Amino acid sequence: MFQEHIPGKEADDLADDLADDLAAVLIPDDDVLAVLEKVIRFCKIEPRKQDEIYKEINMKPHADTRKKYIDPLITVGLLERTIPDKPTSPNQKYRLTSRGYEILIDKYDNK
Repeated sequence: MFQEHIPGKEADDLADDLADDLAAVLIPDDDVLAVLEKVIRFCKIEPRKQDEIYKEINMKPHADTRKKYIDPLITVGLLERTIPDKPTSPNQKYRLTSRGYEILIDKYDNK
């Protein structure tokens, strides 16, 4: 199973992978990477609505928040919409992709 708390080196490895994947989309700083990692971990168990994600990362619901923390993860294929043809649906949720799971498994379960 996934571990909730990942010390030092392993957390750095995930941050490095996220930085590499996201470099084409944005230039993330350490604070952004920490929030992106939190979003990935939060969405690993079940699909989450935007409001749930915003609450988990202590951000206010806003288009800029989505553009900074959710959209880049979709762009690089770590998150996906549950209703891809209706991105603004009030029932929209976000879930971890198989690629997102692979990153978590590679970094944490195989250590």
